[in-house]
Amino acid sequence: MQDGKDIALGPVDAVAQLISPILSDVRQAEAARQVINAPAEYDLANPIQSSEPIWIEDRLYLVTATLVGGDFGHARLSHPRAPIVVTGLEMNSEFMALLEQRFMLSDMHMHDRDTRFENSEAHTPIRNRTGAITATIDWTPQQPGEQIIRTVMPWIMAVLFALLAATLLLYRIARRDAKRLVRSQRRTLHMAYHDKLTGIPNRARFEQGLSQALGHAAKSGQAFTLFCLDLDRFKELNDTYGHAVGDELLRGVAKQLQAVLTAGDLCARLGGDEFAILSSLSSQDRAGELAAEIVRRLSQPIRLSIGDHAISCSVGFAIWTPDANDSLELLRRADMALYVAKNDGRNCVRSYDGDMDSSIKAMRRLKEDLKTDLEDGKLTLVYQPQVRASGEVVGFEALVRWTHKELGPISPAIFVPLAEEAGLIKALGEFTLRQAAEDSLRWPGRKTAVNCSATQLQDPEFVERTVAIVTAAGAQCSDIELELTEGVLFRDEQKAQILLDALHQAGFSIALDDFGTGFSSLSYLRKFPIDKVKIDRSFVVALGEDPKADALLLGIVNLAKTLGMRVIAEGVETQEQWRRISTAGCEKIQGYIASRPLQPDNVVPFLRSNIPTLRIPHPDQNALQSAA
Repeated sequence: MQDGKDIALGPVDAVAQLISPILSDVRQAEAARQVINAPAEYDLANPIQSSEPIWIEDRLYLVTATLVGGDFGHARLSHPRAPIVVTGLEMNSEFMALLEQRFMLSDMHMHDRDTRFENSEAHTPIRNRTGAITATIDWTPQQPGEQIIRTVMPWIMAVLFALLAATLLLYRIARRDAKRLVRSQRRTLHMAYHDKLTGIPNRARFEQGLSQALGHAAKSGQAFTLFCLDLDRFKELNDTYGHAVGDELLRGVAKQLQAVLTAGDLCARLGGDEFAILSSLSSQDRAGELAAEIVRRLSQPIRLSIGDHAISCSVGFAIWTPDANDSLELLRRADMALYVAKNDGRNCVRSYDGDMDSSIKAMRRLKEDLKTDLEDGKLTLVYQPQVRASGEVVGFEALVRWTHKELGPISPAIFVPLAEEAGLIKALGEFTLRQAAEDSLRWPGRKTAVNCSATQLQDPEFVERTVAIVTAAGAQCSDIELELTEGVLFRDEQKAQILLDALHQAGFSIALDDFGTGFSSLSYLRKFPIDKVKIDRSFVVALGEDPKADALLLGIVNLAKTLGMRVIAEGVETQEQWRRISTAGCEKIQGYIASRPLQPDNVVPFLRSNIPTLRIPHPDQNALQSAA
């Protein structure tokens, strides 16, 4: 049969010889088969078959020979041999299609030769019963990797490009950050060793340089010089024009100092208006010349936003010696020389010598003695009368005095600055106020003037403490007049306004001391509740000698009276000065011509005595102005 239809035997005879080997295999298996005595429940018997791919008329068939027999029960052979059924399945395109569908392959086809050496396709050999390759089935293998790569390759490339771009960006950022870090480190290092305001080295850099110079000097024996300097009356300029102008001046000073230095020298700002210079100069004369040049340069006007301004400086220096191979000792010596320069009138140069140690020790001892005597209440007060031209005593100014147990009387010009340096000025001021308030009870109805320092006014509890001290002494605040200098007021105008208003409300009267010697005096008269103006003795001394002094005196008196303020001249010592002051319209004076300062016990007797009076005719105002 072929394709389910009967055919003639002729065509089959042609394949008889081809299929005889598999028929022989079946017969041999049949002969070797044994009869199976099956139990009640039968087992499935394995069929006897043999298959082989055979080429028939250029077509490949899968030929199978199967022995026909019972499948279950006892094998019952009715003939010596059982029939064999031979089937052939052509391995054509339809067969290939079934294989493609079953095994999910593509482009499956067959070759009548061995094509396994061809690499473009996949292969599986078809072998006959002897193992020889009869044909080869080929197909195009699926390559999911390539397809996946083709699908994802654009994304992979995009990711790689993004990673590359990110890497480049990160590299650039890292490089930029590294540069920024280096700049930051340099800036931090510069800031750590340089003054922010002036740009020159600071104290830390100075200490480092001093340590290096000391180490080099100790090894080589080569001396060097340390200069210490500060600006004279810098605080006055700072208080008058403000810190911004003070900063301008400090920057200008730093430039001037750098201009005089040579290579290898170090100039540093230690703080405030204090500067230090390390120089390789080793001789006294050369160091003195450099110090003098510094003083000369800084005495020249420096251009500021308020105009050109000249300021002086004081310089002290010390030359390294083997016995001063310590930074603290060398700095102490230069500071000591600077201290002497300032005490000798400022705007000068001093070099260290051994005698300075004993002088400084004496000053230190003097401070300690002042502190002890102040704590023990051994300081005293004297009172200088303030009188009218008619001789009437209108008040007293309290002046503190100190008599040292060994040195005798010490001038206030010496011990008051000592009190400032030793931090005793607040205690000294409170002592003066307390004693003056107690003594004022002896002369009721007359003002007692007490000087107040800038340090006292910085105390936030100054008003309360002042009221408490006066009240505890049994006096009235209205009996006390507080004398302030212009520099005190300029420190913080807003704070000064609040402070003076509070003092005024408490009952104190306010006097502006040393009027005309500071700055912005007219603005003070307008802004602050000032009751009295004290004309500085520098104007009084020049009366009759400098025509401008009379004009200034007249202007001050007229201004004060116009503003409703009382006015008094201090430091009056001669009849001519008294006459000119009275002629200008100032009726109150304070000075030796009226009386020297009095001990408290002598004040009441003085009030009972007759004070010389000065009665002069007052010319009309126009004539006075023209004369002035």
